[in-house]
Amino acid sequence: MATIKPFSPFRPNPLYADQLVFTKPQAESVSGDYTKEGGLKPLKTLLETGARLRPETPEGQELAYQDIKDTLQSLLENDQLYREELPGIYIYEVIHQTYRQTGIWALTSLADYRAGHIKIHELTFADSVRRLKNYRENTGLEGSPILLTYFPTIAINRIIAEVKATQPKSALGNQHGIHRIWKIRDTDNQQALIEAFANVETAYLADGHHRIESAAILAKEQQEKGHGVYDHLSSLYMSTDQLRIEEYDRVVIPDYPIEKS
Repeated sequence: MATIKPFSPFRPNPLYADQLVFTKPQAESVSGDYTKEGGLKPLKTLLETGARLRPETPEGQELAYQDIKDTLQSLLENDQLYREELPGIYIYEVIHQTYRQTGIWALTSLADYRAGHIKIHELTFADSVRRLKNYRENTGLEGSPILLTYFPTIAINRIIAEVKATQPKSALGNQHGIHRIWKIRDTDNQQALIEAFANVETAYLADGHHRIESAAILAKEQQEKGHGVYDHLSSLYMSTDQLRIEEYDRVVIPDYPIEKS
């Protein structure tokens, strides 16, 4: 089963969305584009980059995490970001030049991961897991949602179609693509979607192995210490007929020379 629930996100003020949100490829969104006079850096840079600084020292990380918290507070106080008061589940759609993809954005219970209801296909690096766990613990923030896929169901597709046809949307785009979001506000529709996902026998993790592993480890540590537990994770669900497998090259450095046969 897939256990989801609504959430209340931080969202950019539309007046600043073209600066805080990038629709370009990931590499460009990390590096940023500050061409506007006095323009803001993208959120990914403002709220993540400081924690990536090297060398990594306890003092340096403490300063980086505090800077991230101060930056977030400043964005909220200056009305550049705002937090939605009422929680919702979101339909997210990205339109490319030749195709479009639509999914459901919600919180996923980490209990699904621990119980094996979320199937994985990659191993993780301990150092990357540690860094992500520390970021989550010290900032209370998440970056991009993990990507989960499932076999399409009539019930979920029907709700998506109804909401898109009847509810207002937010949109942001440029020459690279258009991103659209619909908020499912109605509690009856939310509950119907929660029940529809509860009937999904298995979800498959397409992207986010380090994020979900670090979140699960942190939740376990918090529970053992009697602290407040972050027991859900931001997740984008796209059915298998919405996914596209793109070519991705990796360089593998072996531990020992490869002998020719």
